[in-house]
Amino acid sequence: MLETSISIATRIQGSITVYKGMDKGRADRLFDDAGNVHDITSLNSDPPSDFINTMTGLGIYFTVCQELAVKYACYIKHRDNVIAVVVVRATIPNSAIESLSSAQLQKIFWPSYKWKSLIYHSRRGLKLPSDLGRSLRDAILIIGTISTRPKRVYDRMDGPEEVTEDHLLRDKNGNPAIQYVFRGESGGEFFMQHIMRSMTVHAMTTREYISWYQNRSAYPIHNESLPEAPFANMGESANRP
Repeated sequence: MLETSISIATRIQGSITVYKGMDKGRADRLFDDAGNVHDITSLNSDPPSDFINTMTGLGIYFTVCQELAVKYACYIKHRDNVIAVVVVRATIPNSAIESLSSAQLQKIFWPSYKWKSLIYHSRRGLKLPSDLGRSLRDAILIIGTISTRPKRVYDRMDGPEEVTEDHLLRDKNGNPAIQYVFRGESGGEFFMQHIMRSMTVHAMTTREYISWYQNRSAYPIHNESLPEAPFANMGESANRP
């Protein structure tokens, strides 16, 4: 029986399971012909993004909420009109996280001013204030709250204090969504050392996409206006590895 994204939620003792929705074409580039992970560059999110501005470099974003990863994959399919999308699952050993120093592991959550300032400056592609930049200089992994709304909303703001509760992405229970962000070159190296080999890729189904499409107003990833589009069979492609 084909394992799809609706059947992959697991809890592995001693680790944290994280998920990422993405275009299947990009996910295919993760693996070589033998099915081994060999290139994680396609996992990178282009800046500006929540915790990465245009001057910081790239970052690898995952969420602890499987449901949100599924919804984001559907959003990508609808926005970009791609044929197929997938959910990537990975496990992070607790021991790996615990090995990081307080400077390397940063926990930044709403409603702290640090979170508001990081979102405000990163989403606008601005240089971080010197004190914030110094505090994140050695950051490898940032665990924090996910924002929502398109970049143009942040571009109209006059300062971090205008980032409010309305800019939080929430799960179906109304709780602020949480992300794990592997930041820059050091974050990528940490990911390759501790997490890369645990990755599996899981197919999305047409049923999942239709469910999201019919209820998409309940999951405003970026609150962008999306065009109406006919349903297309997404193909139940095999999971990797």
